[in-house]
Amino acid sequence: MRLDCGFPAWTVDGLFDEPTLASVVAEFPPLDDPRWQTFGGEHEERKQQGGPPCWGPATTAVLLHLMAPPILRYVQQLVGIEHLAADVVGGGMHQSGPGAHLDMHVDFDRHPKTQWRRAVNMLLYLNHGWREEWGGLLHLGSEEKVRIAPEFGRCVIFRCSDQSWHGHPEPVATGHVRRSIATYFYDMDDVPAGPGHSTVWRDDDG
Repeated sequence: MRLDCGFPAWTVDGLFDEPTLASVVAEFPPLDDPRWQTFGGEHEERKQQGGPPCWGPATTAVLLHLMAPPILRYVQQLVGIEHLAADVVGGGMHQSGPGAHLDMHVDFDRHPKTQWRRAVNMLLYLNHGWREEWGGLLHLGSEEKVRIAPEFGRCVIFRCSDQSWHGHPEPVATGHVRRSIATYFYDMDDVPAGPGHSTVWRDDDG
């Protein structure tokens, strides 16, 4: 489904069957596992990111599938970019426990090694029966008019630009954990001159 948030964005449900994604959820380490990279700044309090040391076989298989040629071709056709490369730098497992939030932002814009422009985010959510009162809804757009529950099996795909504001600024409620996995796509034909930028937070922008 195309989303009206001010930049190209879509939701796609049903890319994976429930048993496959349930196996991924079972591999998420607990909140206090030292393998998590836990962020403590004012803009991303208690957000956790897990790279390959956190992944079990089910998670690895799903991430590899999200970066494989069939999904790559699907994303290229969806967003209208001919040559994309997938990566999980900064992606992989994401987890937000009670009190965690992620302020509205646009992402870093270059691949750290190749300098290809970051073009597309793909976020796959892993939370059964998520309720609005639990916080943690994905907000999209500068006006935050589009808000998406991080529901089990729901995939959000959007073009990255200096206008692709997104986040989950409302803290996750006590007793709940928001889980997802993320893959990012880079435009191999777009290597801009000059330096790129890191994450830009809306509250810091002008």
